Formats: sequence, C-alpha cells, structure tokens
Amino acid sequence: MIKNFFKNHSIHKNIVKYFDFLFLFNLPYFFILFMIFVWGMSASYYSKSIKEGYYFLLSFNMVDALFFIALFLFLSFVNFKLQVDNFLILDWNNKDGKHKTNLNYLYVCPNFIPFKNVEFFLSKKFILITLLPIAIFYPYLAPILILYYVIIVLFNAQLLVTYSYLIFILRCILKLFCFYLIFLSGWVYVSSFNDLLFILKYIPFFCLATLPIIFINEIFFSDKFSDKESKNRLIIKSNKKKIAVLSLVMMVILFFISFNANEPILTHFSIIVIPFLCYSFFRSKNRDFMRSYSYPIMIMNILISWTLFPFLLIFQLIVYYLSKYYYWHRFDVHFPKFAIEEDE
Repeated sequence: MIKNFFKNHSIHKNIVKYFDFLFLFNLPYFFILFMIFVWGMSASYYSKSIKEGYYFLLSFNMVDALFFIALFLFLSFVNFKLQVDNFLILDWNNKDGKHKTNLNYLYVCPNFIPFKNVEFFLSKKFILITLLPIAIFYPYLAPILILYYVIIVLFNAQLLVTYSYLIFILRCILKLFCFYLIFLSGWVYVSSFNDLLFILKYIPFFCLATLPIIFINEIFFSDKFSDKESKNRLIIKSNKKKIAVLSLVMMVILFFISFNANEPILTHFSIIVIPFLCYSFFRSKNRDFMRSYSYPIMIMNILISWTLFPFLLIFQLIVYYLSKYYYWHRFDVHFPKFAIEEDE
C-alpha cells in the first residue's frame, strides 16, 4: 500500500517540481564522483594505516561537513557545464534560443527550466565561491580541483563529436585523467602529499580499474545521442568486441597485481566485475554492457562504504531513492536502476 502510494499517487507529480533545482546538477552522477573521491581516501588509508586496524570510520566534524558541502557545490556546477556541453550531440529542437521538451534525455534544463534562467551557473565566480572554504581548510586541494575544472572547460566539448577513432581514444583519456584528479583529491584530503611515491605507484592500479568501465560506458552510450552522432560512433559499436576483450584483459591483470600487492578493495572489486565483463565480451548484448557499467559502480561504492566510510553509503542511499522518486514522477522512467531486464 505504501509502495503503491509513492509510485502511483498523482500528488507526487506536483511535489517533484520542487526538486528540479537539485537535479539540475545531475545528482546521480555523484554515484561516480563521490565514490572516486572516497576511493582516493581509502587508498590513502590503506597505504599507511591498515596495520593499525582502522575500519568503519565514523569520525566527522564541522570542518568535514563544510568541506563536503563545498565539494558538492563545486562538482554540481561542473556537472551542469558537462550537461550543457552535451547539447552539441543531442537531438534537441532549438528555435530562437528555446528548446522544446524532450523527455528522452533526463535533463532538467532545458526540459523544465529554460537555459537562460540558469546559465549564470556557468560563471567562474560560482566556482571561486565554492572553492574558497576548500582552499582555506585544505589548500593543497584547490589547485587539483581548479585543474579538473579548467581541463573540462578546455577539452570536454572539443572531444564530444566522434570524428575519428582518435577522438574516441582522446575522450577516454580525458575522462580517465579527470577521474584521477578527483581520486587524487580524496587522497590529498586524507594525507596531503606525504607519500608521493605511493601515489605514483597507485596510478597503474587506478588506470586498470577505471579504463574498462570508461570503455564499456562508451559502448553502452554509443547510440544514446543524436542520429548524426550515433553514426559517428559506429566505429565504437563495430569494435565493441575488441573494446570488451581489452576491458576484460585489463580487469584480469588488475586482479593479479592487486592480489600480489595486497590491495584488498581492488582485489575484491576486480574478481567480482570480471564475470560481467566476460558476458560483455562473449554475448555482447545491450543488457550485458549495461550491467558491466552500472554494477562496478555499485560494487565499488559498497566495498568502500562497508569497510571504511559508512557515511558514503548513507549519502548514496539518499541519492538513490530520491533519484528513483524524482525520475519516475518527472520523466516516467526507472532511473537509476540495477535490476536489468532480459529484454533490455
């Protein structure tokens, strides 16, 4: 009865309108961004503290709260920039600067909020405001986050239209580098640059864990944009077997080197993800790529939050159920979801 009320009652159509502003900044993307940041925190802890038995950390103070609020706002404004860039490769009717509603794309702007009403969020002054408390309490972090923002501003839009296979490779490298900057931010948040050598040694682990998911994401989303861009990305679809086997090989290598290096999170992560990548290579159905993209994100969130940082789990549960509620009543879709139907 309660489930039926939250799912089908008409009152929710009016309630979710008040959440438009929050979801303007692509709230579900924090399943990835905060996971990677806390992964960096975890890697730093394991590099120096595993022998001391630090697990399930619950310490939290006002400075931490202010920092994560500022980080959330900073990443939210960057998320909005990323969505605006995507207009370049989406089938969206634009007449006299106005966009018609197109619920095929889960964008609050311009579906429900006109772009002209929120374009001021692209202003650099908002970035500077959100970075101010970060720079005060954690000065080493500000340059890393500024670099993250600058790289996205300079290169993201340039690499969206897939003119060639080279653009595809460069786009994957861009995503990898941006994710590494978020990971590095989490590491520095915990221990500054106290162990620079270990940070450098961790780069191969990060690349082997992240690149396969980036590749699978490219395959899965190769036909989710405009008709023209889908044709541009035929080079990805026609090579999906090769990309899938490369992703699988990288994940197998990650398992062996992380096992030998005593990296428990990556060892568990890789051995759980490998079967999904096997399906992507051998069967190569759309649902296989969907699982190979969404499940690793869920698995890493669980591994980190159930071992070191339970606050991540609390945040992600809030994001998950709030997003399910919002996208169902605003867009009439189940998103995000982890139950993949056989006919998908």
